[in-house]
Amino acid sequence: MSEIFFNGFGVQYLKPEHKETRKRHSAYAIIHVKDIDKYLFIVPNKEIKKDFFKLAGGGIKKGEDILQALNRELIEEVGFPLNDNFKKVKEISYMFNFKPMRDTDEYWYNYQTYYLFEVEKFEDTGYPAESWISKEEDIPVQLLDIKYIVKNPKNFHFTIQIAIEKLILS
Repeated sequence: MSEIFFNGFGVQYLKPEHKETRKRHSAYAIIHVKDIDKYLFIVPNKEIKKDFFKLAGGGIKKGEDILQALNRELIEEVGFPLNDNFKKVKEISYMFNFKPMRDTDEYWYNYQTYYLFEVEKFEDTGYPAESWISKEEDIPVQLLDIKYIVKNPKNFHFTIQIAIEKLILS
């Protein structure tokens, strides 16, 4: 029986039966800076769409626990890890059938865990501004307010829309 897989824009793909499906476990951080009431997002591929946001995070490597992986990804994509000022508030996990957007013929069963972290003051984050370019991966990073997030759901990876609904809006 064929299965349906989705890319980051929610486009459906019917996986050919002969294709192998890999398993992947990923962790992502929703970071809320309370005093300015904004949330951290990145633009993973500005060539695809400059206003298409995702959360910092990614795959868990062999030998890493979930928070080690999350901190590694935050350093790579944002330039800053979590510190003692960040408090974990909520988490949610779910699995979905995923086909990467890049030019590949891969199919994944992607198990994802999303964490909501809060930090009281912007100055406690270590961030240089409300938007910057990460040095390691040259990724635009931006703090977005809730009005923008609610008004523009299509500007977020469809699986992140679920995390936003469950962790921020509920």
